[in-house]
Amino acid sequence: MNFSTYFTIISYLMAGTGLAASALTAAVSPFALFTAVLVLGIGLFLNLKAQFLNIPKFLWNAFALSLFAFFAIDYFFISNLLLDSASRFLTIIMAAKLFDLKTNRDYLTLYILAFFQLLAASAATTNLTFLFVFILYIIVGIWTLVIFNLKKDWEEKAQGQTMPRAILGPKFFIATLGLAIFSLIITFALFFIIPRIGTGFFQKKPSPPMKVTGFSGKVDLGELGAVKMDERVVMRVGLPELDNPPQFPIYFRGIALDNYDGISWKQTIKQSSFIARNTAGVFALKNTSGAEDILKQEILLEPIETDVLFAASFGTALSGPLPTRLRVDSMDSIYLLRPPLARIEYTAYSAVTKEGQGVKESKGQRVKESESQRVKEIYLQIPDGVEAAAELAKKITKGIEAPYLKTIAIQEFLQKNYKYTLNPKKNEGKTPLDDFLFYSKEGYCEHYATAMAIMLRTVNVPTRLVTGFLQGEWNRFGNYLLVRQRDAHSWVEAYLPTEKSKGDWFTFDPTPSAETVGEMPLPMSALNLYLDSIRWRWNRYIVHYTFLDQLAAARNIDTRFSYFFYNIKNSFAKPKEYKWKEIKGGQGIIISGAILLFLFLFIFLRRSQAKKKAGQFKNTPAFYIEMLKILHRKGIKKTIGKTPLEFAMELNRKEVEVLTELYLKIRYGRYMPNDYEITNAKKSLAYLKKAL
Repeated sequence: MNFSTYFTIISYLMAGTGLAASALTAAVSPFALFTAVLVLGIGLFLNLKAQFLNIPKFLWNAFALSLFAFFAIDYFFISNLLLDSASRFLTIIMAAKLFDLKTNRDYLTLYILAFFQLLAASAATTNLTFLFVFILYIIVGIWTLVIFNLKKDWEEKAQGQTMPRAILGPKFFIATLGLAIFSLIITFALFFIIPRIGTGFFQKKPSPPMKVTGFSGKVDLGELGAVKMDERVVMRVGLPELDNPPQFPIYFRGIALDNYDGISWKQTIKQSSFIARNTAGVFALKNTSGAEDILKQEILLEPIETDVLFAASFGTALSGPLPTRLRVDSMDSIYLLRPPLARIEYTAYSAVTKEGQGVKESKGQRVKESESQRVKEIYLQIPDGVEAAAELAKKITKGIEAPYLKTIAIQEFLQKNYKYTLNPKKNEGKTPLDDFLFYSKEGYCEHYATAMAIMLRTVNVPTRLVTGFLQGEWNRFGNYLLVRQRDAHSWVEAYLPTEKSKGDWFTFDPTPSAETVGEMPLPMSALNLYLDSIRWRWNRYIVHYTFLDQLAAARNIDTRFSYFFYNIKNSFAKPKEYKWKEIKGGQGIIISGAILLFLFLFIFLRRSQAKKKAGQFKNTPAFYIEMLKILHRKGIKKTIGKTPLEFAMELNRKEVEVLTELYLKIRYGRYMPNDYEITNAKKSLAYLKKAL
């Protein structure tokens, strides 16, 4: 391939990376992109054949002016988004420029257009694909600019001579590739070093919000059924203090509803207040008491059609790049001032208790004693037509006086006597609640939670229904929870007296777990989990990388270096410092001799041990050496004076005995093992490694 052909191909490849970046902005229609790619191919073909379109300069100028007018109309009267209008403008002008590549200036214009297309994509998209387009742009861009400068310098000095092919040898490609890799490293280093700012010049295109049912002021009974079949991701929740899946259920609380009319739950309490950041930059919520632990959650929330902020029950504080004010209602739900138009990231802190799956209870929100009577008046409301449910509740709690024990009794009754299904049958019940309790006796979380809440109210236990999300799937590749729409859930909060107050709010879940009911959704494959963990890290450490993250990283590096140098300093510290001037000549000779003698003995002993070890394992099969290494890593050492058989009998492990027996046959009997014995030895090694 001659230099001219190579230069043409690499230049068009540069234009292709620009078009790929424009595709990520979603501002250019698929048809327009297809047309641009088609134009790219036609232009490359004509250029390689040295067939150029001789279009007069005034026509190009008129076309450019019309394009600029189109851009102005698009921005001011159609999209009102600078990035969308600019992306369309750059794509059209690049497609036109591909037919007018004659001079070096034309090629340089093409490269600038590709750069601005990448710049527009960097501000308009949070898609992980941008990372691969960016890396491709860096590699292709460096090769293109190197080739372009070679071409330009050769044309200026060679006076029309053809550039020799020897220039494009292996050394050139290796050097250029090394330069590209070095540039990538510098680019990523600068990304993490250059201070972040909270706003930018360009506007990001808002993401289409995801419709999520169940987080408004009204929820119809049975509304969550369709949602629980939806696999779309709602949020990803990092748990930095946990290295393994949580051993207790985590309820990501959304909103609470107080009034039930027989068909729907409504939020009739409209009181709310605004909270602002404190001096530490944290939104401090109401204090909780009696919590066993504070759970930290790093939440990446997708754009959804609700202004609710989610946190594990019960939230104590929020922090992160949130608006200056948040809204909190009287039922402790947290709201943004408006629904988000893009992914948002924040950190939530929650007071939780870890009491296991049996009761599924978490410590709740302490209520002032002056509010206790008001709580009972509000949360004991029952609709007409629940007489049968009231009779059932009295029957279940007969002879039980303590409110807590009543709550547990009704919860266990629902868990043991009703079937969980996402497709409950409709029967002869007058209301959805009667249908669930006395006819179909099957349903999902809303049916269970509604039945428990209403029955508890009939036996004088204040309750409210809560909607949110339950746990999600643990992604072991990133140590975070993947919460989808299918994890939407309803549960009950009951107001119960305690030893310290007239009442606290507690969480109860009467719905049987997915494992018990046999409708557990299939987990994601390992490959999909790994790809999702890459998306999580991309959003966490690239898209949402902030100045606070930079400060945290700087402090971490500073702490590690300080600790490292502190250890070095202490390792050379002496209990008593001697001044060499105070040491006399004879003392110096004695000290120097002692040091040399110590070094000699140390080297001699090390070599002796190495020779002894080499002699010990001479002609020893590899599987026996591997067995000794496995045991040694676990602190089990074979001493030199102990025979292999004695060592095996002392350990009394079948795998060791099998391997030792085969070893003795090979070592002392000149035995050649068969395929079965070799396979058995490998299995024994694998089992021993796993067991230890």
